[in-house]
Amino acid sequence: MSALAVSVAPNRSVRFIVSKNGTDWTVHFHTLRPDESHLSDDLEGYSEEAVLVLDSTELLRCGC
Repeated sequence: MSALAVSVAPNRSVRFIVSKNGTDWTVHFHTLRPDESHLSDDLEGYSEEAVLVLDSTELLRCGC
């Protein structure tokens, strides 16, 4: 999925956010833009859910 998003928009950095709260899963895709955040700086606020964040720039660096 992430490789496809990177190949579809090679000039655009994308952030993938996957979260799980109980039995519910949520997946978000966001274009990375300067001075824009999609998560709270307070990680303690996510105590009831698990959150995974991947940026396409990191995927390109590791060759994933």
